Amino acid sequence: LGDADGWALPVGYVHAGNLLTVVFDGSVFRIMAGARPTCVPFSVISAASQAIPNSVWTQISPGADATYPNVGALQAGKFTFVRGGLYIVSFDATLVASVIGPNQIQGRVTAKIGGIAIAGTAPGDSNYGGGTGSYAMNISVVTAVVAGTGSDLTIEAQISANSNYTAGACNSLGLAIWPIN
Repeated sequence: LGDADGWALPVGYVHAGNLLTVVFDGSVFRIMAGARPTCVPFSVISAASQAIPNSVWTQISPGADATYPNVGALQAGKFTFVRGGLYIVSFDATLVASVIGPNQIQGRVTAKIGGIAIAGTAPGDSNYGGGTGSYAMNISVVTAVVAGTGSDLTIEAQISANSNYTAGACNSLGLAIWPIN
């Protein structure tokens, strides 16, 4: 993938049979079990804000409709698996909250399969006591999930704040799905 003498580090993957895949997204290396990531790519939303009302879990669309052979299809803001199996799901979200005074803000993101939250996928990021302005919260999740044929994966986000909250949005969402078996 590169060395200390200045070789470039390419974004993409190196596939070692059906055993391991090394993925580099431009800043982070990930080692995955199984086949190469024939999957939804990272950064499928860029600079496309999706509004999040105060304290309301809101479904976030990962981007334009697309089909990913042997994995599934992204359509109407949800990803539908074409076959049952074990998958690694990774997502990175940036939530932005605007406030007009002192505040305590918390952003959370979760993944759901068939409308049921996947355990451990609702980590949060908080900003406390800030004055008037906009505050960004960055949240990353990598988890293993079991999906049935035709199961729908959705991503939801929530921003909770006090009455000084004026607006919030998901400004970016990167989603990747790796089939393991």
